[in-house]
Amino acid sequence: MLPCLISSQIFDGYLDDATVFVDYNFNETLDFVDLNGNLVRDEDEDLIETVVATDYDGRFELTLPYEADQNLDGFFSVDEAQLVAIGGTDISTDYAIDIPMTAPLTYPTVSPLSTLVAKLRLATGADLETTESRLIDAM
Repeated sequence: MLPCLISSQIFDGYLDDATVFVDYNFNETLDFVDLNGNLVRDEDEDLIETVVATDYDGRFELTLPYEADQNLDGFFSVDEAQLVAIGGTDISTDYAIDIPMTAPLTYPTVSPLSTLVAKLRLATGADLETTESRLIDAM
């Protein structure tokens, strides 16, 4: 299996220079190897999760390594990771964004609505289709 390229965009107004990462353990934290045990990422400590910054219009591309296919079925699924976006500046308001947004790994965008889907899916344990149906019915 070859690595997979994810090409996406963040919407809440477009977010410039946001940090986007693939959260393999669903903790919404950019994980790193803490060699000295100080709980702070130092220069010599590598990131565990795939990370990239967005460009001016909120676009980003991430390459998932084949090791990210945790169940070894040849596909990347919503049960193996989620996308997390933190920080950045909303270019429509010029305000800094300090609330993280998430999205199921297979979603085409990261937005407040995708965050709602991701959080509800994780909280209920429902599959993606059921979660989306519940949100549609609620709206």
